[in-house]
Parts: sequence; C-alpha cells; structure tokens
Amino acid sequence: VTPVTLVRLARALGFAEWRELRRPFVERLKPAAAPFSARAEDLLKRRSPAALVRESFAAHAANLAASEAFNAPGEVVEAAALLARARRVYAAGFRSCHALAAGFVYVYRLFRPDVILVGGAGLGLEHELRGLGHGDAVLLLGFAPYSRESALTAAAARRAGARRIAVTDSELSPLALGADRVLRFAHAGPSFFPSIAAATALLEALLAVLLARGGKPALDRLRAAERELETLG
Repeated sequence: VTPVTLVRLARALGFAEWRELRRPFVERLKPAAAPFSARAEDLLKRRSPAALVRESFAAHAANLAASEAFNAPGEVVEAAALLARARRVYAAGFRSCHALAAGFVYVYRLFRPDVILVGGAGLGLEHELRGLGHGDAVLLLGFAPYSRESALTAAAARRAGARRIAVTDSELSPLALGADRVLRFAHAGPSFFPSIAAATALLEALLAVLLARGGKPALDRLRAAERELETLG
C-alpha cells in the first residue's frame, strides 16, 4: 500500500501520525533489559567507588531533567485535579514502589483524611480493593519489570469505574494502558537497580499542587494534623 494509506490507517485508529502507530511495535521488538544480577556483575568490575558516587548523582540530575521534559506542568495540574475531585484516593505501589506510595499517602493524609494505601494493611488486595467504586481515584506506581499486583489493581479500578493515574516509566507501560492520566519518570543510573529519585520528585510536585489547589481548607487540615502530631509527641 502507499504511505498515504498507512497514514490514514494510523489516524483512523486514533494516532496523530504513522510514527505513533509504529512506536509500540518497535518497542516490543527491542531486547529485554538486562537482569539486575547481570548489571550488578558489571558494577563489581568498576574500580573507582568515588566515580560511582559521582555517576549516581549525575544520573539523578539527568533523570530529573528528563522527567520534567516528559511531564508538562499542565499534565501534573490535571492529574492533581482528578485526585482532588475524587471521593477517595487509593495509592498503590508494590515491591520497590511501595515506599513511593507510602510516602505519598503519608504527606497527602496530612491535609486530606480519605487517602488509602493499598498493600499497607497486609489483608490482601481483594479485601483492600473491595470498597473501590465509581467516583474514586487510584494512583498506580510502577516500572519495568511490572508486578502482577499492579495489573490486578488496574483491573479492579477498571471494573469499579474508578479513575486511574499511572506514574510509570513509559507511555507503553501496562500501567498506562487505559489510564486517565499518565505521568512518566526516568530511572536510569549506574547502579544495578533502577533509581526512584525522579519518581519521588514527581510525586512531591503533585503533592505541592494538591495542597495549593486545596486552599484554606487544606491548610486548616494541615494545621490540625500538626497540632495532633505535636500532642502525640
């Protein structure tokens, strides 16, 4: 067929241009990332720990810059608006992303009480997601290799009619599939394990927007939370 036909096909399927339709297939054909153990083996061959420290900080700076480029300020604001309008907010991150989700919940709960950490009670996903419903929102965090629990949580949100924000490493991530909003972060680095520094910064920006959007009521709840913490010692 002619190139014009392929362009028309791409647009008929909802893509702006042929390259956008082509990209998922190109990505799928790329070789899988090296396993952590193979990267760790390469790490052991390095002879300069001091150089490794410098490379780590340089990688964090590059990841922050890349993540800022990935996410226009308006996209973060729109994600915050979706969370702010939700009846309840569920935050889900598994394995290495559990700390990200827990940190987000800890800060957000200082000025909004109805924020729930998925996987924080040890009761099982089925129990924790049973109350998820229409009007709720799920913040789902993860990067490759993606956990099975993330897929289960995304499916539960879809069945419940809840809105979903994916904070992930690629627009082709399974977490991003069908999500209402997608925020992306970079995680490259010299270590054997992906960096979560840029993901943390992205969540902190989202929390700052949420507080600013909440106005005086959010500030009053924050002050009340601080008084309670002080009272508890």
